[in-house]
Amino acid sequence: MKKFFLVISVSLLAVSAFSQTRAERKAAEAAAVMSMVNDTTYIINVTSALPMGWKTVQLSSYYSLEVAKDTVISCLPYFGRAYSVPYGGGKGLVFDGVAKDYKVTDGKDGSKEIGFTVTNEEDSYTFNLSVYPGGSAHINVSSGKRQPISYTGRVSMEIYDGEDKDSF
Repeated sequence: MKKFFLVISVSLLAVSAFSQTRAERKAAEAAAVMSMVNDTTYIINVTSALPMGWKTVQLSSYYSLEVAKDTVISCLPYFGRAYSVPYGGGKGLVFDGVAKDYKVTDGKDGSKEIGFTVTNEEDSYTFNLSVYPGGSAHINVSSGKRQPISYTGRVSMEIYDGEDKDSF
């Protein structure tokens, strides 16, 4: 009987410890996400695209937006109308560039609102990101030669060291 009581009490302690660690893990994850955003070194893995005037497109391949200090690497698909692009469609939203006018403000519910502009040889793109403490993110992209498009995804918890791209 003592063994049974001991097993039950240990089980109850383990369950209460698990619930505490779950809350602690969520708090640690939120702190890590906000730290990456504040350090301007993060990756958002995109899971769906929301083109203007179209239905939501679920993405099955790896698409991302990577920000490392002032460098932006955009590997995002584009769905929508293009007004004036190079023959063959151009690069779309697949490019590397330098972020200009990078601004971070506090949003509602502890989120961070991020805005910056990237210019390449085809167009100038304005990015507006909302990053939430739980790791979810929303990206709005507008340009002068294409319809706006939005994306949803999650902040990757992998740390980008700036040298080896395979460390993602």
